[in-house]
Amino acid sequence: MFQDKGFTLIESLLTIFLIIFFTGLTLASYKSGGKQFALQRSANKLAQDIRRAEQKAISTAECQECGGIIPRGGYGIHLHQGDDFYLLYADTNPAEGNGIYDAGNDVIVETVSFEKDIYIEDVGPAYMSINFQAPEPLITISGGGNQAVMILAMKGTSQTITVKVNTAGLVEIKN
Repeated sequence: MFQDKGFTLIESLLTIFLIIFFTGLTLASYKSGGKQFALQRSANKLAQDIRRAEQKAISTAECQECGGIIPRGGYGIHLHQGDDFYLLYADTNPAEGNGIYDAGNDVIVETVSFEKDIYIEDVGPAYMSINFQAPEPLITISGGGNQAVMILAMKGTSQTITVKVNTAGLVEIKN
């Protein structure tokens, strides 16, 4: 007697189709999840650099990029709407530092780029500076107000994340 031992062609094709289908779903989820993580990492990096500028100002750190001086106006972060980077700067304005980034007078300590496809969607006005000055620490947000709100976004998606800083120095990240 002849016994069936094996699979039919239809059973084999159906199994292969299901494996490919579920693999495709997994990869699609992984890719979109990776983009969300990139946005989260960029927001965390921005918050970390805001804290770094604050720490440099409070500790009255010498600015190596400025020739070893301690900047009179402290340190800050400067952002432009639409850019995929921001600046960590030393406020070396001759007028004792004004708490705002001045391209002609202040020194760029570092230019920090976001991860691929991440950009600054909104910062209120077209640009914003958040400046920290010792010894209080005095926190100045350009444009006045008691809070800076920065919205980071992923190109080609509707995903955004908000980073907020107030004049007390509290940094918040909200999805």
